Amino acid sequence: PYWAWVGAGNTCPICTDELFGSNNGTGTISKGSYFHNWAVICAKNIKGVDSICDPDVVDLLLERNPGANLLLPILPGTNAVDLALSYVDYDTPPYNLYTNNSFRNVLEGNADPVNGYYASGESYIHIHAHLFFMGIMGRPLEATSNDPIFPIFHSYLDLIWESWIDIWGEESLLTYPITRAPMGHNYNSYMVPFFPPVANSRVVTLSSEQLGYVYEDLYRPAWY
Repeated sequence: PYWAWVGAGNTCPICTDELFGSNNGTGTISKGSYFHNWAVICAKNIKGVDSICDPDVVDLLLERNPGANLLLPILPGTNAVDLALSYVDYDTPPYNLYTNNSFRNVLEGNADPVNGYYASGESYIHIHAHLFFMGIMGRPLEATSNDPIFPIFHSYLDLIWESWIDIWGEESLLTYPITRAPMGHNYNSYMVPFFPPVANSRVVTLSSEQLGYVYEDLYRPAWY
């Protein structure tokens, strides 16, 4: 399952007590929701990139406040995703957040969809959407997966990824970095933190059908 959040404006139709929990003006999850007292771990007790958080320490309770970010009050629109899908190369050197003209970095949200160039201090598509939610989803990486919305939010990014492959073909994956990418992101690197270990090369070349599922509808940009 996924939530098609692109173009949803300032709404969060799944943020109801019947689904993932509504919230008040401060971001506290409603008492009528199953997730009202949802414990959050690894949100505060991270000391650095080499540290391990203690899963027995509850840092705080789940918070979410979609649309309350005054700088990013609405979710990314279809125009941004349409532009992202126009980039043919999966990645380009230096294979990190400073990369230009890379589908990967534009979708991630570090590069401007309009020109493909890294934009310091700006947030697009994926990162933009995280910040729209504020609360736990708007925190650093270690914390965001605490929000139950996280899986179906990212499942839609998987659909966009599958749509890109369908448009450009597997040949575009030839630009997937073999070396020089950040730890865990090279073609033959093992994905972190999954166990048993699975290499990126084992997954990126497989279609969703080969992985055991198919999408009823892929994302189709206006220019396609």
